[in-house]
Amino acid sequence: MIFTSVSIFPLCVWFIFSGIYGLHSENVVITKPFWDVEKITQIRQTIGRLTTISSYYGWSVYALLIGFITNLWFLIKSRDNLNFLCIILLSLVFYMLILYQIEYKWDSLMNVLTHSAKRFLFLFYTFSLVLFIYQSGSGICFKKNGPFP
Repeated sequence: MIFTSVSIFPLCVWFIFSGIYGLHSENVVITKPFWDVEKITQIRQTIGRLTTISSYYGWSVYALLIGFITNLWFLIKSRDNLNFLCIILLSLVFYMLILYQIEYKWDSLMNVLTHSAKRFLFLFYTFSLVLFIYQSGSGICFKKNGPFP
């Protein structure tokens, strides 16, 4: 409860500040349901392309692939950190849905994907590397002794 209050406090202060001083922005979120196959395909392909480019993320693309393969047995057999993997994948899906629901008035979709999506995917890779380190299969690969915290 304390952490939730601390994290929501700046948001409440911003809402009060913007209400008092009349700071309003144009709504860029599409609120009605719609289906645009071309837009979702473009988002999926661009994020897929960004995640596999090693010039942005270096060796982490290959480390995550190796980590996933070495930990596949533990993911299936003992469901080792399966919840954390699901959270990472769900966050990626929700980020794609947010990109899908934005009406791009000031900037193009490709410009947002090529510049802003790189920043989010960097966090995705960081969480994925943490998952790789905490997996049981990684401990066998690195021959660690004793329990891992």
